[in-house]
Amino acid sequence: MSSPEGAGPMSTSLKKRLGRLRSKVRRGWKGNRGDRAQSTLAAYDSWAEDYDSDTAANMAILLEGDRLAELMAPQPDQLVLDAGCGTGRHVALLKDHCTVVGIDFSEPMLAVAARKHPEVEFMRADLTQTLPFEDHTFDMVLSSLVLSHIKDIAVPLAEFARVTKEDGRIFVIDFVRHPTLDWDDLEYQDQPVYPLDFIATSRTHTIEKYLDLSSRVGLNLDRIIPLRLGEKAASILSPQSYERYRGTWGSVVYIFEPAAS
Repeated sequence: MSSPEGAGPMSTSLKKRLGRLRSKVRRGWKGNRGDRAQSTLAAYDSWAEDYDSDTAANMAILLEGDRLAELMAPQPDQLVLDAGCGTGRHVALLKDHCTVVGIDFSEPMLAVAARKHPEVEFMRADLTQTLPFEDHTFDMVLSSLVLSHIKDIAVPLAEFARVTKEDGRIFVIDFVRHPTLDWDDLEYQDQPVYPLDFIATSRTHTIEKYLDLSSRVGLNLDRIIPLRLGEKAASILSPQSYERYRGTWGSVVYIFEPAAS
């Protein structure tokens, strides 16, 4: 299968340049609350080299578990876009089952992803802008825990609709305003430390907002699936916290289909 428009093989010089990038912003950075976009970018740039080890205890990622791969069920003849791929955690699950392209706005995160998965196409792209792909390019689009960092999610949702084939699907994982999992109350066996200040870099989009926007940007919202805390959390949370929150949900998967033209 040929590569999508704009996602040709990354040159050796570009890979080397990306590989040399290192953020000068160190762990513990709290961000500039006056500019969320720059705060988010700086945080992820600084987090890139430690992201994979730090997120081993990231409950938001743990909730995804194996559920997403089961829902997507990628096939060998499909082309999938991982929009906001970071260091490639979903690329690792998808690449053996389909052709995947990863995009992100953080060059240091992309550098880590390219080192881990040199056979995969990665490129820098901003989800608040027009994506560098032709219409109806991808069989599926995935965007996990990214849209919480974007104020106007109508823009990326419309772009996801545009670049997805008419019989394709779009999977968006995001937080919700009133989950049954109390994020602030979680107690860990070893308290994780992240450089990302959620208040400075994120916002919560309601289910109602997704419902309202989907029809406006050319999408049908097919399903909303809660992501629940399961057995894998037992080795990370304190016994009391695990028993209290087992089975509760803290984020959801929105599954969209392009609306009939």
